[in-house]
Amino acid sequence: MSLHNALLFIRNVSTNMPLRKACYKCRTKSDLLELLHNEGIGFTENEFEEAVTMSLFKCQSYDEADDVKQTELWFHLFT
Repeated sequence: MSLHNALLFIRNVSTNMPLRKACYKCRTKSDLLELLHNEGIGFTENEFEEAVTMSLFKCQSYDEADDVKQTELWFHLFT
């Protein structure tokens, strides 16, 4: 179920502005993961990485893959 949550997060974080704004308020990755858990979309860092790989595999265009990679890079900016 958490892998599913990570896939949903990757797919929706760029379009769900309230969630994105809440994520920007987090200072650390642990704060971000706690926020996502409290929102009912919790997952681990390993599940996120697996979801990135699965999402990239499903991409039909360079633009889709670029969006996934940008989300991955943004996620890793949290320390």
